[in-house]
Amino acid sequence: MEKETKKTAFEKAAEASKDVKKPEVKEVKPEIKEEIVETNDEVVTMKKSELDSLMERLKRVEFASSKAHLAKYDEKDKKDPGKTIKLRMIDGKVVIGWSDMITNDCEKNQNGVWKEDQKVEILYEDGKKEIMDFITFNKRYTQIETRVLSETKSADGSKITYKLTTDDGREYDVDDTFAN
Repeated sequence: MEKETKKTAFEKAAEASKDVKKPEVKEVKPEIKEEIVETNDEVVTMKKSELDSLMERLKRVEFASSKAHLAKYDEKDKKDPGKTIKLRMIDGKVVIGWSDMITNDCEKNQNGVWKEDQKVEILYEDGKKEIMDFITFNKRYTQIETRVLSETKSADGSKITYKLTTDDGREYDVDDTFAN
């Protein structure tokens, strides 16, 4: 006598599934938009030059895993920024020159206290001149950085005049005596 085996529902379903074609699974890669990044309610837009600058910085940071790597990268991609010169600025006006001391009196009075009377004449960018105490002149100035557009040497080579420009586009002609 043959023994009948009963098949479970699971086994019946497994046998039936052998005849069914299974769908092919394909990997789907999502499209990436590079122009505008959108989130729920925020849109970021920027100039292409800013994006390129950020991408270059990212490339640099990824490469530089240590200070030695960073120095190596900077040396490899070194760009000459050009010559820079700092000019003095007082009260928002650029100083393009100053005179030797107009007065230079230093005396010790009868009480043993030093009294100084030192004055210089300052020439501003707008052509105005001002006589100021030397110590005030040296305490009140700030410096702005400028790039050198050109250098002109005198015939005997003793004087150099620089044509300078600031980041906001203002240009100055300054004697080398007054460039810091």
